[in-house]
Amino acid sequence: MSGKKLFFIQLIFAFFFTSFSYSVTEKEAVAQAEKNIEKAVSLLEMDKGWFKKENYSAAKAAVFEIKNNAQILWDFSLQDNGQNPGSTNESENMVYVCEDAVKFIDMLSLIDKETVQIKKRPSDSVAAMRKKSDAYSAALVTSAKNFSSYGRTSAAWKKSSAMKVLERSSLIKYPWKKFADAFSKNCTAVENLCTKKAISLWVEVSLYYSQTAEQMLSLDSENLDSAEEKAKSHPGQVLKENPAEKENIAQDIAVLKESKLRLNDGYIYRANFIAQQENIDRTISELQKLNSRLDSLQDKSEQQFIKASIAEKEISSELNSAEKNIGGDLESSLKNIVRAQNLFSQIYDELNNDADILKSVRDRIDSIRDRTVKTQTPVFLSNMRSLKNSARLAYYAGNFEKAVDFLFEADTQRNLWSKLVDSEIETDRELERLKDFTNTAIAIKEGREIKSYDPKAPEMLKNLSEAKAGFEKAEYLISVGNEKEAGEILTEAKKRINQIKIYYPRNRDAGILSLKIDRLAAPGTFSEVFKAKADTLVKTDYSANDTAARQSYSDLMDLQEINPEYPGLAETVVRAEIEMNLRPRPVSKKSAEKAELLLIEAETLLKQAGRDEIKLEAARDKAEEAQSLNSESKKAARILDEIALRTGSDSAVTLSAKDEDIYQAALKDLRNGNIIEASIKVSALLENNGNLQSAKVIRLKKRIEAQI
Repeated sequence: MSGKKLFFIQLIFAFFFTSFSYSVTEKEAVAQAEKNIEKAVSLLEMDKGWFKKENYSAAKAAVFEIKNNAQILWDFSLQDNGQNPGSTNESENMVYVCEDAVKFIDMLSLIDKETVQIKKRPSDSVAAMRKKSDAYSAALVTSAKNFSSYGRTSAAWKKSSAMKVLERSSLIKYPWKKFADAFSKNCTAVENLCTKKAISLWVEVSLYYSQTAEQMLSLDSENLDSAEEKAKSHPGQVLKENPAEKENIAQDIAVLKESKLRLNDGYIYRANFIAQQENIDRTISELQKLNSRLDSLQDKSEQQFIKASIAEKEISSELNSAEKNIGGDLESSLKNIVRAQNLFSQIYDELNNDADILKSVRDRIDSIRDRTVKTQTPVFLSNMRSLKNSARLAYYAGNFEKAVDFLFEADTQRNLWSKLVDSEIETDRELERLKDFTNTAIAIKEGREIKSYDPKAPEMLKNLSEAKAGFEKAEYLISVGNEKEAGEILTEAKKRINQIKIYYPRNRDAGILSLKIDRLAAPGTFSEVFKAKADTLVKTDYSANDTAARQSYSDLMDLQEINPEYPGLAETVVRAEIEMNLRPRPVSKKSAEKAELLLIEAETLLKQAGRDEIKLEAARDKAEEAQSLNSESKKAARILDEIALRTGSDSAVTLSAKDEDIYQAALKDLRNGNIIEASIKVSALLENNGNLQSAKVIRLKKRIEAQI
């Protein structure tokens, strides 16, 4: 049955029941009752009109009046048929039918609500089912059960003994049988509607489970395929990841079994979704097969990883010796590295069973070489740049506490470096600027949340919880027409929010709930109040970044939570965050051009400076000014790092382990007189731009060229 048909049924009952509001003290009233019954039956036959929800209560009131006057009407009917009043119990059955009709009206209201209820399918059904937060399917199942119940109830009313008595009534003076037929017809219509709707919902939820099952199988299959491919070169990683994947598959199987159990609640309609149930069974079977494949992969990966681990242990002895000599005699250190490289070549195939172990060994060889020839200055500067970048990224992502951690680590390393060089380190203006921004952001965030360590937190959280409960109760009371009690509850909820705002004036939850209460209490004027607040906040000077600006920003965020689509609100939020340094200021074309000119000047000074401290300082000033105009400029960061490197100490270049092998081979060729071979090897080295700064490679190149 369509929604329109359902509303029509409701209309009929509204007209039918409201037509009985009369006094039955006279014979004329009985005549009027006959006309009203005939009118109701004719309405049933017209099959048109719309029922308004506000008529539910009026219809129920009319039914109660019919119920109260049933005996009088029946007595007149008996008299007209030549029988004594009270000689039949049909009036009592009429009362029973009236009682059923009241319940029927209430049920129509429930069906109305159930029909228009929106059930939003999650964008990621797999994640929802895995996390057991699948409100969508739960709502479908609940709704399906409700419609089944409504259908059964309608059928029961249609078949009630009271209804059958009326249908068989011998009193044909008044059309009681027509009334019973009309009521029965409506019960049948609702029963059919609810049955169809229940079937539709069970089919929908079964399709949802079936489709999600296929997605789970697809994801788990893809993960296993990927793991099998990864195991060829990274068995160690696979061994670490397999337990989680095994748990995922087990969880998916359990979730799908649970979904099957839920579908059992709709067993009487199973013929409509048996294909989906069978598909779920097949999926569970396929997932169990994946488990077997995963066990096999685990065994294979373990064997492969053990081979690589044994080889790694073998070479570690040589690497440990090399590492001990990093600060010692250079020649001894190099000999240790060469021996390690030779052994690396011999056991390469075994190490290659696990690319991570292979890379780890190679990286360790490179690291030992690098630390042998490099000082700690480049490392320190690199760490500082990384920490500043991480702090900046965390800051602009809103992870202010994480940004503080990065900045604290930067300060710690600067202090350690200061002790190392036994002098004060020059102020890092970029770092100080980041600290100012982050401290401002933390200050703004403070007060938006109730901190668990705050002694007043339990009291505040209790007030917030009770205010929320009051709001929800008031919502319900208003929905059933009890505005007076709702108003009293909202007033009390507002008091609790005000108590929270004494200690947390910018608390997010309290602010948003306060606006919701205002909207519920006075929906007619709320839009004007909202507009007035928004207009006031637009005029705030957020660049002051004082207490008032921060309060305004919090209010602005609360308004945006309530109505994110309000015209101009999003733009005001962006402007406020820029002015309060909570987000990067957009770089204008003019600023970008000026920054680029400053960087060109800085680069020119840098080229001329060498190690002249005055020129390096001038270059730094230019680069920092450019960075203030364009904080995301990588070029500015590079120039500043280069200046820091020059004012610190000499930089160094270290060949990779692979390039070191090529270099040693070229050197050997030169000694043995194989000039052409040596030249080819050096040319190969210089294809790597990083090696262009290697002094020993350049010296070797010149020696070769001198002999050609």
